[in-house]
Amino acid sequence: MENHFFESEFRFDKYLSERLLEVSDEGERRALKDVLGKTMVPFYEQVEEKYQQLEERLFSAESARQKSFDLITGIIERNKIDITEDALYPMNYADLSDVTVDIGEMMEKIRAGKPYTVFRVFLRADVQRLRALEKADKRFHGTVITQAGEYHAEVRLVRNQSYLKQVADLYPYFENNGVGWKTVCMPYLSKFYDVQVCRTDCPEDEVIREFRIDFGEYASFVRSDLIPVWNVRFLSEKTGAYPDLALDRVHYEHCIYRSHFRPERAYLVAEEHVRLWDVFVQDGDMHIVCSEKDPRTWKLMEVNDKSLHAANAYPVYQNGGQGNSGRRCIHTKAEVGRLVDSLGIEELSLVGMEIKKATENMEPKTYSMDPFLEDEIRTSKEREVLLLTFRAKDPSSYLNYDLMSYVVSRVQWELPEFWCVGELA
Repeated sequence: MENHFFESEFRFDKYLSERLLEVSDEGERRALKDVLGKTMVPFYEQVEEKYQQLEERLFSAESARQKSFDLITGIIERNKIDITEDALYPMNYADLSDVTVDIGEMMEKIRAGKPYTVFRVFLRADVQRLRALEKADKRFHGTVITQAGEYHAEVRLVRNQSYLKQVADLYPYFENNGVGWKTVCMPYLSKFYDVQVCRTDCPEDEVIREFRIDFGEYASFVRSDLIPVWNVRFLSEKTGAYPDLALDRVHYEHCIYRSHFRPERAYLVAEEHVRLWDVFVQDGDMHIVCSEKDPRTWKLMEVNDKSLHAANAYPVYQNGGQGNSGRRCIHTKAEVGRLVDSLGIEELSLVGMEIKKATENMEPKTYSMDPFLEDEIRTSKEREVLLLTFRAKDPSSYLNYDLMSYVVSRVQWELPEFWCVGELA
């Protein structure tokens, strides 16, 4: 039977002793035993030790990559935010502060023909209504209340992009750490709008006390007390010891000790401009292999995977289910159905799917939740259309099209040969 090196039951010294018995000359056997005992046996033991360390490192690194990096998004009323809460965090802590308006800066921008953002609102409306609002570019009447009096203002609503950009900024971190990206379920984030003043006759020497806006037919949808939250926070940690040369003897291995990490959390190195050759966790310590030879401070992204159970008046959504890191081979409609079911969006159920030709004026009711993926190579809309039809548990819900867009975006990852769109039955 063939012997395999580095197996647990294999002993190299015993193997050599058995082979030496085949040497008939006693003097030659003694000499060989002495030489091999001082050279080959220590060399083998050192190689075996290094091999086992490498094997342990690879397995631990793979285990770390399989940790939960599910991202959670939601909305919370501003006055119910507890900054000591360790579950969901405001996406922008500036949202917790009262809005202040620099009237001099506002008037300067307006004179230059540029609108000035005074505050932000959440529109509790569905995708179709919001698209109609943006297409109409509607102006609303407002009142600027100062210490001296009231002045007329004209405002408009423009979709806020800052929260969507925060999600997009996470993608390079996943790529740099070698962790597969999963589309983020963020049905609320596209419903935040900036209230921008286009024109006002308020004097520059006034002190603004309040803005009152008449949103007309949209008044019932406007909420100014909601802010977006997620289960992500960023922190900085220093290299715990002086970096060692990595196994390739070219790069350097930085270590951040386990005492800096918290249980039930997953961590990524949030560095976009530092090329990471490897990131792995061993015995709770994070090891970072890169070209940086000196100790440095690392920006880390912490994901709390237990925050879905946080108490909240509004539902929170996570991008769990089948990951994109190990792509599924989908061949049948049944497999598409299983993928949709695995995403855990209970508000919708898939009732049909159809392959059809794309038309020139086709305007899907769903939208991509990965619009920032500039490295996607299948961007042509000349592909065949895979139309997914859903039934909503609550047909009146303003989130139906957004949740449907998330599900369709996840299917799009798995079936790039189609242009995936969705509709409600």
